[in-house]
Amino acid sequence: MTWWNADVMHRIKSVYNAIPSVIVWELWKKRNCDMHRNKVTNDLWEFPPAEWLKCNTDRATRGNPGRSSYAYCVRNATGDLLHAQAKEMEESTNTESEAQAFLQAARYCLSIHVYSFILETDSLLLKNILG
Repeated sequence: MTWWNADVMHRIKSVYNAIPSVIVWELWKKRNCDMHRNKVTNDLWEFPPAEWLKCNTDRATRGNPGRSSYAYCVRNATGDLLHAQAKEMEESTNTESEAQAFLQAARYCLSIHVYSFILETDSLLLKNILG
């Protein structure tokens, strides 16, 4: 909560909001690898195929619609974090912020000339739209 409530410049607030999630993910990944000898047992996340990248998206909103932010992270086939980005948005809905995370993750992969990537979201509506 200290990171979320930190009094920082507006332009880096979204970074402060994303850092706790990245830290917890990395700690969980290390613990899981230590316990299971590098075998992922969590059915919710699978490593991408070799030479592919996997982008996980998320969003945070304060009301719907309301002030929100989006975030995504990009990992390689061994699960290493390659890139993460978070950004605060003006008033939007959950679906708009999740779609923005999806779009920005895809743009990032294309900007580094990677065309084999998986976009993962927990938004059922976005999954149904993109089918």
